[in-house]
Amino acid sequence: MEDLTKRAIRAYFRRYGESAANPANYSGEETIDGNPYVRLENARGTLALYAIKGDRLMFVDPEAWPDSLRNAA
Repeated sequence: MEDLTKRAIRAYFRRYGESAANPANYSGEETIDGNPYVRLENARGTLALYAIKGDRLMFVDPEAWPDSLRNAA
């Protein structure tokens, strides 16, 4: 698992708590609408999205998810 994905998972559990749904092992880095993200997901869908800005991750509020991701849900 990539370092950014591990960091995103840690941030996800800090934000939502240890009882939050577990991201699947296929979660990871991907390009959505031309921009790089770490997408945490499981069988039920996307759990969290983090924008990659250099070596930093920025949480993306679900209301601000790219249209292609929101329309797929």
